[in-house]
Amino acid sequence: MKRILLIIFCMIFVISCKKSENINKVEIQLPEAQSLKLERKIVNVNLYRPWGIFIHQHKMIVYDKMKDSLFKVFDAQDLTYRYTFGSIGAGPDEFTFVSGTAMNSSDYFEVLDQHELCYYAVNDSAAIQVSSPKTVVHKSGPVNNLTKISDSIYLFENNTYSEKLEKEFILYNINDRTDREFGNVILFNEDMKNQPYEVQSQLLSKSITANTKSSKFAVFYNLYPYFKIFSSETLTGIYHVDEAIQHEENCVYFAGLCSTDKYIYTFWIAMSEEKIVENMENFKPNILVFDWGGNIVKNYKCNVPIVRFAVNDSNDKLYAVSANEDDINAIYVCNLDI
Repeated sequence: MKRILLIIFCMIFVISCKKSENINKVEIQLPEAQSLKLERKIVNVNLYRPWGIFIHQHKMIVYDKMKDSLFKVFDAQDLTYRYTFGSIGAGPDEFTFVSGTAMNSSDYFEVLDQHELCYYAVNDSAAIQVSSPKTVVHKSGPVNNLTKISDSIYLFENNTYSEKLEKEFILYNINDRTDREFGNVILFNEDMKNQPYEVQSQLLSKSITANTKSSKFAVFYNLYPYFKIFSSETLTGIYHVDEAIQHEENCVYFAGLCSTDKYIYTFWIAMSEEKIVENMENFKPNILVFDWGGNIVKNYKCNVPIVRFAVNDSNDKLYAVSANEDDINAIYVCNLDI
C-alpha cells in the first residue's frame, strides 16, 4: 500500500512540475521593427577579428581574436583609442588560452585564461593585473560561458552527463571551489528527445548574461526561439518568440547577448546558417530588447552589417563592430531611445 501511495505521489509531483513549466511559458509576438541607424566611426587601430565588445567603467574594450594585441581599449565617450594589452604566449602578462565566452565586467575586467580567472584594472593608460588569479576547475571539463552572478558565485554550463541530460547549469563558488548542479533540462520538441545526449547538448547551445545587482540571469538558445530567466537558481519564466515564424533547417535565432541592470539585448537572426554565410556582407540582424521580467521592449533593425555589440550602463548608446574587410578600422555607434 505504501509503495502504491509513493508511486501516486511521484506521479502527482511530476505532473505538477510539468504544469508549472507550462504556466511559466510565455508567448512573445515581436512588435514592428524600428530602424537602428548606426554611424560609422573610423579609429586609428585595426580590428582584425573582433570577437567580443565590452563596456567597462567608461571604457570600451574590443576582444580581437588574434595572437597579439588581444584587447583594444577605447574611451567610450569619444572612441579615442587608448592602448592594447594581452598576447597569446607563456610569458609574463601573456595568456595561454582565452575563452571568448568567459569575460566579465564588474569592479575589474575579468578574463578566463584556460583555468585561471585573471582580474585587470583598466585605466586610461594601461590594464594592470590586480590580485592573484583564481583557479576555475571542474570535473565536467573545460568551463564555457563563465558568467558572474555575484562577488563569489559564477555560473557555467553543466557538461557532466552520463546517460541523459538532467541539470543544465552549475553554480560555482570561486573562493572555496564548491559547486552544485541545478536547472532541469527542457527539450523544446519531440525530435530532440530522440537524439543522443551529446547531440541534445549541442542543440541546446546558448548564450548567458547576468544582472549581478539582482542575482538574475538570462539564457538564450541559439538554435531555438526560446529563452529563460532565472532568479538565482529559480526559473521564473520560459519565453517563446513568435509562433508565426517559418522555421528553416539549421536556423539560428539568438546570438550576441549583453545586458545592463535594466535590460537584456540580443541579436534576433531567424535565418539559416547557410544564408548568413552566403550573404555575410549584407547581414543586418535585428536587436531585441527585453526587460528582466521577460517583456519585449524594443525591436530594432540594424541598417549596417554588424557581428558584435555592447550597450552602456545608462542604456542610451550602442557600440558595434563589423566583420567586413572595409570596416577593419571602424566602430559603429548610435543613440538608443528606450
